[in-house]
Amino acid sequence: EQLGPPISEGKQYTLAIDRDFLDARGIPLQRDFRKSFRGGPADRTPIDPKKWRLTVPRAGSVDTLVVDFPEPMDYALMQRVFSIPGVGGTVTVGRGETQWRFRPDQPWKPGEYDLIVDLALEDLAGNRIDRSFDVDVLQKGAQFDVNAETASLPFRIAR
Repeated sequence: EQLGPPISEGKQYTLAIDRDFLDARGIPLQRDFRKSFRGGPADRTPIDPKKWRLTVPRAGSVDTLVVDFPEPMDYALMQRVFSIPGVGGTVTVGRGETQWRFRPDQPWKPGEYDLIVDLALEDLAGNRIDRSFDVDVLQKGAQFDVNAETASLPFRIAR
């Protein structure tokens, strides 16, 4: 914090990963990896679920529930941080990580549902629902329920 942000707008950087680095399975990489990039403008805006658009399926169908985001989210996290209690199904991520799709295993029943989102969800800058990347402040006045670990977005399947 005393040194300031680790990446500055306009400066050139190179991310270097040695081939001895172990992947998620504990296996070394096949070769060294290098990626050069230029720092862009800072993004310190927390994720705001009020800006998400939910497309709700019809009752009796196995149509997908679709959540559209105004910016890309972390692909790997999108695979595991969303749930709908009591409903099993298949998740896909689309449109450049700006869309989450859930197809239920069984037809949707009419009623009230909650889309539960773990606060671990991050955008590409590392911002979360409960804080921007480098600030730990819970959003005030949110129109969704937030507890210590999740946010809940209610939706309704009409008859």
